[in-house]
Amino acid sequence: MLLDGSASERKARALRSWSLAQRNALALRFVNVVAAWRDEWLPAQVGEVSKPNVEVFEPNGMWRLASEASACWSFEEPRRASSGVLPALDGASAISVDERAPAMRAIADRMFAIDTGSGSSVQAKAGSLSQSLAGASARKAWDDWMRRIDIFLDGFDLDARSGAGVRNQAPPAAAWSGALCVRAAWCGGEWTLALPWEAVVAAIGPDAKSASRVDTGEPSTPQAKTRLDHALADRRATLRVMLEGAQLNLGQIQALRVGDVVPLSHRLDAPTLVVGSDGHQVCDGWLGQSEGHLAVELSATLSSAQAATLASPAIGNGSKPNIHSSKGSFK
Repeated sequence: MLLDGSASERKARALRSWSLAQRNALALRFVNVVAAWRDEWLPAQVGEVSKPNVEVFEPNGMWRLASEASACWSFEEPRRASSGVLPALDGASAISVDERAPAMRAIADRMFAIDTGSGSSVQAKAGSLSQSLAGASARKAWDDWMRRIDIFLDGFDLDARSGAGVRNQAPPAAAWSGALCVRAAWCGGEWTLALPWEAVVAAIGPDAKSASRVDTGEPSTPQAKTRLDHALADRRATLRVMLEGAQLNLGQIQALRVGDVVPLSHRLDAPTLVVGSDGHQVCDGWLGQSEGHLAVELSATLSSAQAATLASPAIGNGSKPNIHSSKGSFK
């Protein structure tokens, strides 16, 4: 039955879709999120690809998202011959009230297991390492992963959803809704994000402005231009200062106590890496103090030749190190 003009106006909805370039931009952003988190928390495995596999596609339209106001995530655990799970994280099956449990088990397996597919248990690798320490490490990695997802979605609401990550089955959404599914290889399993249109807009950012809608026939109103620095003045950016770390064996980690000092390999006259939330370097930083607080002075990134000069053994032969000069009250 055809609708009259007034009924069509009441019931009409925008038809939204995304171009291949926009889907690729979304996939690349998520690749960077996964790779940065994996590089920080998980040990590299033999034969592991440097960039995780990520696919972005439209849901099949057979059933709807629970809400257009929130995205949802799910995780399908890797299949194991036998359990490789830390007892501190066990006790919850894949069908668990706590949707985080399968993901944290997978993180623990990747952190501490020798081979999750061969039946070797976590204890075989961890030895006498306390279960509580290993479990706490997995939870820290999980919290950091969810923090990165929150940044990826620019604060858009995110909930856990059972069944959204079943293999070969798209998450629920109406056709032409503009929803997208992001699926990635993660900790041996599959991580799935079901994103309504607004969540995709938040994740893609400026690249989302060309998303197609129905033509309403009304002339578009030109937007007043704003200076970029004014438009971004109230936006917060997360920066992380990366120092040269230290390597400890499991026995040394277990023996750590409150008040112990772990010396780092980082030289005081060497620059630090200042990276953004996506793991890419923003600039160099120099350690110091300001007004009684530990501080980092930002500077342009050193060239490879300059960095090599700072690291040269000639400094120990009486030559003066090329230490970056500080400004103001920074010491």
